[in-house]
Amino acid sequence: MMQEIKVVLTEPEAQCLRELAQQAGIGIEEAAKRAIRYVLREVASINLRSYQHLNETLRKGGEQR
Repeated sequence: MMQEIKVVLTEPEAQCLRELAQQAGIGIEEAAKRAIRYVLREVASINLRSYQHLNETLRKGGEQR
């Protein structure tokens, strides 16, 4: 399922996105989707690593008792 959202950028941000989209040969909407998906993957990856580190730290703390 997809959900439509509205994103408001400053003019410099929008101009940068337009230029990057043009260089990639895609539309600004596609560039925005790809940018958002990239950030979400990175954040999810960081959160997963943090979660794994936390679990490892807690497990080690439990073993030392």
